Amino acid sequence: MSHLTRVAATKSPKFARMFGVFYHAIFLAMRLVGALAYTCPLPECGYCLEPQIRTAPGIGFELTASYGVSAVRYIDGSVRDVAMLHAQPNYIDLLTRLAQLASPPQSSPWSRYLRRLNRILGRPATKDVGILSTLIGSLATTTAHELNRTLNRVVVATPDFPALTSEDLNDAIEYVGLESWLVYPIPYPKMLYTANAAFAGSGRGLCTEWRNIYACGDEVMDGDIPMERVFAVSFTNTTLITSVSHIDYAFDPLDHDTHLVAPNLGLASLASYPSPTEYWVAVTQHLQLLPGRFAEKGQQISSLVLSGESATLPEFSKALKDALGGVWTAALEKGGEEMGDPRWVTARGAARYASIRQQVPWNCGEREECYSSEGDKNVSQTIKNELK
Repeated sequence: MSHLTRVAATKSPKFARMFGVFYHAIFLAMRLVGALAYTCPLPECGYCLEPQIRTAPGIGFELTASYGVSAVRYIDGSVRDVAMLHAQPNYIDLLTRLAQLASPPQSSPWSRYLRRLNRILGRPATKDVGILSTLIGSLATTTAHELNRTLNRVVVATPDFPALTSEDLNDAIEYVGLESWLVYPIPYPKMLYTANAAFAGSGRGLCTEWRNIYACGDEVMDGDIPMERVFAVSFTNTTLITSVSHIDYAFDPLDHDTHLVAPNLGLASLASYPSPTEYWVAVTQHLQLLPGRFAEKGQQISSLVLSGESATLPEFSKALKDALGGVWTAALEKGGEEMGDPRWVTARGAARYASIRQQVPWNCGEREECYSSEGDKNVSQTIKNELK
């Protein structure tokens, strides 16, 4: 049985090397800019954040290939898993299509004009935006009802599909009456991808000086936040997605991944195989592909994150162990303790970033008295304890 599998960004070896050199040059330049900016600290804010903003819960959504998840992080560091909503068929078709594209479709002047006109008229900017907004709106409505409060700003984590653009995502968020925290320029991220959000949601890739984005960069430069080669696996009812990302600070704006998508290896596909054994063999083989490619280049996986509604199955854990070898057995057996609950960990990471952004003004540093209350001291201590 053949399996439809796609590398998100397929490049020739020569182009891949050129791209890698260029990417790492930009990456190092941004790190240097961050270090220099930290040497010359952020300008002091001329105001303090209002308490109702600072103490508001951070709202995080995750969009998968077939459903959406919402979670909340409170000012005291506690987390609440709120909702998991399955998407409509047109959403699943859209994400399946986007997963197979290596780049966004080209837009013409006419399509740009129609996009602006639709926004002016209060309509979804595009058909795709309308589909995305339906699931985001359902998550927002359910979350607002559960919290008994009106939502304002959110962070939405998505798979790292090149054709799923920040413009479409932000237009969909705006259409349902919300704003996104992912709209600020570098050094802040424009997108939060599943691997990064899940990494943060499990308490990894975080900085102690979280109030200063450049200080976080300094921690990376000093090696306090090590660079990890992260193998991320999302296993849902409809899709199996694997990726390899290089992550240090989880909310770095430059992180991208190499990923493989198998739309016919989601759990629902088990019934189409002659036997369960053949299905799990196919899953195991797919799980081996990316780690094997990196191993051939002498690059070993150093960290693992799991996400998805089906990733808690014992059969899937066995497939992972068979695919990755005994070195990962202990980590997989610890499960939630090490990697968080795969069903919620990505939304929790998105909520964590939302909580951080609500407590830190953009592009300036607050005076210490702005956040020196007992409650804020407790928040800082909670975060430091999580990093131990």
